[in-house]
Amino acid sequence: MRDQHGGLLGGDDIGRPESMISVSSTGVSPDWRPFTPQSVNPRLCHARMWNGGRGGQCEKPTIVGSLCGKHTKQESERGLTYGRVDQDGPHSKLREFERAAVFTEGRPGREPGGDDREGAKRPQGAGRQGG
Repeated sequence: MRDQHGGLLGGDDIGRPESMISVSSTGVSPDWRPFTPQSVNPRLCHARMWNGGRGGQCEKPTIVGSLCGKHTKQESERGLTYGRVDQDGPHSKLREFERAAVFTEGRPGREPGGDDREGAKRPQGAGRQGG
C-alpha cells in the first residue's frame, strides 16, 4: 500500500531475506547470471541497471506491475535498455557487460553503485585538456 504521497506503507520489510527471490528460480541463463543480482527483491523495480558494468536491480519501488514509473515508461517507448533482472537481457547488451567485466577485472577502486548509464552525466570538465 502507498500513502497519499506515493510512498510505501509498511515498507520496513523491503530487502528482508524472506522477501527475496533467488535468481536460480528465474528465467536468467548462465550467461546473464554474472550481471544479475543473486537475489531479486520483488518489491523493487525489476529493471536491470548498468551498475558500473556489474549489473544490478533498480532500487526504486514498483509502481506498475514489476517496474517503477521511469522504467514502465521506458519499456513502453523503446524497451528496457538492459532488460529485466528476472530474464535475459538483449544480446548486444550482454556483450557490453562482458567487455566491461574484462576491462575492469582486477582494477582496484571500483565501488558498487556506479553510474547506471541511463542519463549518467560526465563530471563538468571531464575529458577536457587543461590550458
